[in-house]
Amino acid sequence: MQIANAKVCALSLAVAAASQGWAQEQVPAGPAFTSIEEVVVTARRREESSQAVPVSVQALGADQLIEKNVKDMSDLTNLTPGLRTVTTGGGVNADVSMRGLKRVPIGDGASAVVIYVADVPLPYNASLIPTFDLERIQVLKGPQGTLFGRNTLGGAVLLTPQQPSFDGVHGYAKAGFGNYDSALYEGAVNVPLSDTLAMRVAVQKQHRDGYVENIGVGHDLNDVNNESARISLLWEPTPALSNLLIADYMEGHETGTASVPDEVTNAPGGGLVGILGDPAQVVATQKALGRYKIAYSQEPIVDRKFWGVSNKTEWDLDAFTIRNIFGYRESQSFVLQDTDGTALPVFAANSLDDSSQLTNELQFLGSAFAGRLDWVVGAFYLKSEAEGPSGSQFAFAPPVFGQTPWSVAFYDRENKAVFGQFGYDLSDWVEGLSLNLGYRTTWSESSACAYSESTVNYRAQTGPGNCPVAEPELENTEDTWTVGLDYQLNDDVFLYVTSRRGYREGGLNTPGFTGTPFEPFQTYDPEYITDIEAGIKTDWMVGDVVGRYNLSVYQTDYDDVQGLVNVAGFLAANPVAPLPGYSSLNLNGGATTIEGVESELVLQPTDNLKLTWLVNYLNQTVDKQVPAPFPGTSAPEITSPTPEWSTTVSARYAMPVDALETDLVMNADVYWSDEYLVGQWVADSYTLTNVRFQMDRILGSGFGVGLWAKNLFDEEYWMAGASTTPSIGIFTGQVGAPRMYGLEVNYKFGQ
Repeated sequence: MQIANAKVCALSLAVAAASQGWAQEQVPAGPAFTSIEEVVVTARRREESSQAVPVSVQALGADQLIEKNVKDMSDLTNLTPGLRTVTTGGGVNADVSMRGLKRVPIGDGASAVVIYVADVPLPYNASLIPTFDLERIQVLKGPQGTLFGRNTLGGAVLLTPQQPSFDGVHGYAKAGFGNYDSALYEGAVNVPLSDTLAMRVAVQKQHRDGYVENIGVGHDLNDVNNESARISLLWEPTPALSNLLIADYMEGHETGTASVPDEVTNAPGGGLVGILGDPAQVVATQKALGRYKIAYSQEPIVDRKFWGVSNKTEWDLDAFTIRNIFGYRESQSFVLQDTDGTALPVFAANSLDDSSQLTNELQFLGSAFAGRLDWVVGAFYLKSEAEGPSGSQFAFAPPVFGQTPWSVAFYDRENKAVFGQFGYDLSDWVEGLSLNLGYRTTWSESSACAYSESTVNYRAQTGPGNCPVAEPELENTEDTWTVGLDYQLNDDVFLYVTSRRGYREGGLNTPGFTGTPFEPFQTYDPEYITDIEAGIKTDWMVGDVVGRYNLSVYQTDYDDVQGLVNVAGFLAANPVAPLPGYSSLNLNGGATTIEGVESELVLQPTDNLKLTWLVNYLNQTVDKQVPAPFPGTSAPEITSPTPEWSTTVSARYAMPVDALETDLVMNADVYWSDEYLVGQWVADSYTLTNVRFQMDRILGSGFGVGLWAKNLFDEEYWMAGASTTPSIGIFTGQVGAPRMYGLEVNYKFGQ
């Protein structure tokens, strides 16, 4: 279907919904109408109703996170069409895409979608964290930066931990068990230490056997084995001053995500696989095994440790508020992966990372002119650098397999910015109309100490120090902006239109390429987007049925798109030293246009039943494509692996169970994804059904029980591409989880 048709259909629905909203003024609002909960978001750094912010946002509160069985970031894919959260680096890094924008998964390139915890942006290599004891998760779509934090192109995902409180000792304990020998232990306790100081401690431990059987070298893949802890201290010495300190830690020892061969490529001579075997036979052998059994030639290892501290201080001075958000994160990871996923020693991807990130954001917030002007101004600083051994080895095919030098890479990046956003109430001219203006200037500097070093003990690499080679450097300075109008037509209809300019800084390919064919690609330039988005948000009532309909339509012009080019095929025929890190280059590959429609329909026929239908449409058009830079390589990948259509249908029903003095809450989510292209490999469409049955405080006690299932009908599907470079000779994918089910028992105490 053409985008124009999709827009016409969606807009016609919006008009119908809006007309219902206008009609509601003549309908008395009874108890049922007020039963659709107000979702509070902080998209504009103030607590507001999600129905009155000029941005496409979806939010899940604490109860919804439990009822929808959200265990990690990947679960958000099924609940937020248009957002995709998968993994790269064998499972150690988050690969988050939104509105067709994502990070190029090599080197130290910036993310298009940033994950925040307690308002602190996480580094991409430490973003895969468990989602436990959270107050809410918010998904903000579109460019961010003129209001807060890191400049981003695609959007932001905000995770807000439960905050300590002064209302007595309370908390919960939870234990869960399921198939694949899964076990979950989790708990939290809130303790007021005085009238001005409160503490909350939360812990979690997860285990699950791998669901992809490895009949080759090493253990089964796609397992879960991690533990996490968080401690929070809230100090409020006066009603005007508060300070929230959070320290958290996570450690995991797993096998990572499997690379499962699926198709033969058109690489001459069978590519890298063709050096040692027949790609067609390799794929045929895998098809006979199925997607959930594999034979690796190298033991898969994913070890990771993340820890950090954050501190948020807020001081209300009546005239304005001062807010400072400090964050420090450290991440360590060690990965050994068999990228080709075969019993042949063709292509191994090994990496080691020990890095830190320090951020600080200072904000001043206030209002003026009798409340007509709301304003936020601030400054942001980010410093990331290597703390210990860091680098990669992409070893491919004899005679260099097992002897390929280790590509040491110590990245150093600074990001500094000043920003401001202003909202002015124009009700003197048009009642309910407001103007929004935002501006940001960002200065970015990056450098890298990178060189090759022969070794067999990757963990024995030396840390950063005196660099023995010349360090490539890059500086960018760019201005970005936001301009928009929003219109509160009445209590139930809100309209907005906004345009934003965003950018992602350029970066470095490593190591130094002086005197090699790769020298022209030592650095890559920034990329830019300019979008325009229009939306409508409505609440309405027809008879006894309460409804909500939200719609956003957008177009994004995306220029100087950074794209990945794998040069393994070129290197196999033309050995060149030094080898590019990750056997790949990031370069500016062209321009695209992205158009999309996002729709949310909520129906609540009774207080007990709630139905939700989310639809996402996205169309990517390539306007300019840079050709392949070398023989044996493909053109840069400048489109994101995003389905054209995706949708989620949800139903929640609460049924009183008088004998147990509680309610049985039944929740079902059905997610459908259209097929999507990953390079030249196609991931098929699929449907997932997830259900959960929950009862809390049974017989007036603190005990509760939950029964859940994910992928209820055991559908086989690809959740992402793994290795989709044609020169390898085969395409591999990441297979999605089969049917998972389990039982959880919880106990809530205190309030």
